[in-house]
Amino acid sequence: MKVSIAMAVYNGEKYISRQINSILSQTFTNFELVISDDNSTDGTVEICRNFQIKDSRITLVKNSGKRGFVSNFFNALSYCRGDLFFLSDQDDIWVNTKIERMIESQKKTNADLLIHDLQEFSDEKELKYSLSNSKDEDIEPLSFYTVFSQCSYPGLVMCFTQQLYCKIIEQYNFFTERKLEIPSHDWMISLYASLNGKVYHSSSILLYHRRHENNVTKELRDETTVNTRLHKIAVLKKHFFFAKMLISNRNIFQHL
Repeated sequence: MKVSIAMAVYNGEKYISRQINSILSQTFTNFELVISDDNSTDGTVEICRNFQIKDSRITLVKNSGKRGFVSNFFNALSYCRGDLFFLSDQDDIWVNTKIERMIESQKKTNADLLIHDLQEFSDEKELKYSLSNSKDEDIEPLSFYTVFSQCSYPGLVMCFTQQLYCKIIEQYNFFTERKLEIPSHDWMISLYASLNGKVYHSSSILLYHRRHENNVTKELRDETTVNTRLHKIAVLKKHFFFAKMLISNRNIFQHL
């Protein structure tokens, strides 16, 4: 089995080396890491190129202009050729057994999409690496209602099959050709999988998610302002519209 990891990056020079090193340190080694750079203006590309020179498993693609994080992730995915797919941000830290354990869990459940737990941190000194092995894994199925109501499963905790990958690419092309907005890549993947396949959640903590001032989702963390609450309402409206579109398209594509 070959694993593909799609990483979308933009101006991530501060943390990206730590992220890439955590991926290259995986116990499962038969993977490709495809990095799509969204026209960074800092040293991100140079850092990635230095890694690429040292490790043939890394492919670096540089966009000619800024495409935005959704399009950038799908650009990375378009170069992937694996049997199982992972998504990666530019500033997190993977537990070194993440790929190995997700493969084992996927085989147990035959899930189209598998989601694991994470631990958030802002300072690496706060990390408690022992948490990843502190409890037995609990795997449970997730319904469409759960996925829709949560509206919060990030791509960085996902593992999905080649079959789901192909269907997601079809859906992505369908929306982009008609110039329809896709709220987020992870929302599309999780919602489509829950509508047409099997989604499971693993309680294993396999990733440390860094919180800092430049996170894409930073504006959603402050729940004390009216503007933030209004923004969340707007996002939910977009998600509801997007869900209606996906449901209406169920007969266009074959089920998983």
